[in-house]
Amino acid sequence: MRSIYQSFGNEDLYPSVEEKAANMLYFVVENHSFSDSNKRIAAFLFVWFLDRYQRFCKPEDKDTMVTLVVNLINQEH
Repeated sequence: MRSIYQSFGNEDLYPSVEEKAANMLYFVVENHSFSDSNKRIAAFLFVWFLDRYQRFCKPEDKDTMVTLVVNLINQEH
């Protein structure tokens, strides 16, 4: 997914690994990149990408991550 590596004026549009991962998650889900299972694939890619750059959350961060995701979901509804 090259779109997360876009730049303008020699500056990354998504400078951090976390921003790249979050935007990749959004793009896969929103653009329906696959014929089926877009959310599951996007979730896997998100976790894989963060793990690849050694940014995956530690077990002690679980509660914070769950709270963040629940708050984001609830903002839409």
